Amino acid sequence: MITSKSIRNTFFNKKFFIMVVAFFIIVFIFLVMYDMSKKGPNSIGTTNLQQETISMVWEQRFPKIAPLPRTTHATAYIGNNEVLIFGGEVKNSGRATTFWCGNDTWIYNITLNEWRKVNTLKSPLPRVHIPMAYDFDDNVVLLFGGMCNEPNKSYLLNDTWIFNVTTKEWIEKKPKNSPYKQSDSSLVYIGKSNFLMRTAGGETWIYNTLSDNWSLINRGLPIRGSAALAFDPDKNIVLSFGGEQSQIDEYYNDTWEYDIFSNKWTEINTFLAPEERARVAFTYDEKHKFFVLFGGVTSQFGKRFNDTWIYNTTNKNWTKIKTLNTPPARGGYYGMPYDPSLNLFLLFGGRHDPMTFLNATWILKYNTKNE
Repeated sequence: MITSKSIRNTFFNKKFFIMVVAFFIIVFIFLVMYDMSKKGPNSIGTTNLQQETISMVWEQRFPKIAPLPRTTHATAYIGNNEVLIFGGEVKNSGRATTFWCGNDTWIYNITLNEWRKVNTLKSPLPRVHIPMAYDFDDNVVLLFGGMCNEPNKSYLLNDTWIFNVTTKEWIEKKPKNSPYKQSDSSLVYIGKSNFLMRTAGGETWIYNTLSDNWSLINRGLPIRGSAALAFDPDKNIVLSFGGEQSQIDEYYNDTWEYDIFSNKWTEINTFLAPEERARVAFTYDEKHKFFVLFGGVTSQFGKRFNDTWIYNTTNKNWTKIKTLNTPPARGGYYGMPYDPSLNLFLLFGGRHDPMTFLNATWILKYNTKNE
């Protein structure tokens, strides 16, 4: 017999069943969205590499000679499979108790696995915490400012220097306008003889090689020193990540994109991001069309990292990448040279802990199974 009670029970059973099914559908959708946000789309850039299957391999090189152990030095790729480094905090040995501000110039040939010291007629003053970038259109490297922080000698600088890659000489420039004296700024080449610099004070400046002129173009960034900076020429976007406010010992993991045409910085709210840090190794991979980040530090006496991440400007996500034979954790970088012809990255030196400076030479390559 069908009663009102049985009808109510049937109704409530159906309602309960529908609620249970709806709950599991919602959970399933959430998990799928989470997985997509973590991995991003299946393809990145033009090579159809899958983010979830990317792996990279570190290889330590053993050249016959190498620069002394150092950190906070300037680095730049200069074409022809070569990398330039300058200055930094230098020690006679990795765990020596004292360091000095360096002003030596070295070039590393990746193909030959050979470091050679460059003896120039003139050279910038000794300095540390300095950015450097390569203008491939004019075949020169730009270096700006920095500081010296020796116990008995300290100063800030705002001088502008050009390294001529052809003649292997430093030339001091005398622009009419210059940013204020500073260290811990970040520098990148954006094409047409123009460099872009993010200062620790949150300003954005442009330097033109041909006119020898600095121009202040934007004041829209938070105060931040030693932030990562690299340029994506395909989308005309400069990416900035993290950095520090050393006065208050604060470190950050925010991501900003700068559009060179609109002169606008935009903060990107990513689902995942590397932990807060500064002085990371950072560059743009022209072949695979994403940014690559390695290591960094959370303070002089704090945590150091040896993780590797990529950032994709298409889906605006960070993804942590598996690496083999990973070097010890370290910070102290201003750039990470990428060689587009060899499709690899160079890492030299850095600071493993408060006492230990490094001078090992490493290259980072893609696992051949991914290519």
